[in-house]
Amino acid sequence: MTGLGGGVVTVAAGAVGSPANHISNGDLSSLSPAPNVFYGGMRGSRGAGVEKVIERRHRRMIKNRESAARSRARKQAYTMELEAEIAKLKEQNEG
Repeated sequence: MTGLGGGVVTVAAGAVGSPANHISNGDLSSLSPAPNVFYGGMRGSRGAGVEKVIERRHRRMIKNRESAARSRARKQAYTMELEAEIAKLKEQNEG
């Protein structure tokens, strides 16, 4: 038996050159299905490393949203400043 991703896979034993040792032959009947942490199996035993990655990704998404909001606010303030300057220059040109 070999441990993979928190689950156990049982592989049929055979001679070294037998097709049972090669997955390339397409016969997967010798493998028993095992729950995998990344595909929804064993939900309660999610590793601390996976949770850290998810938390970091979530924090990065929040920071990115905040940064984008600040950028939009700066752009809007700059646009309003330019519009005010345009209005002032138009007024000077007329008078």
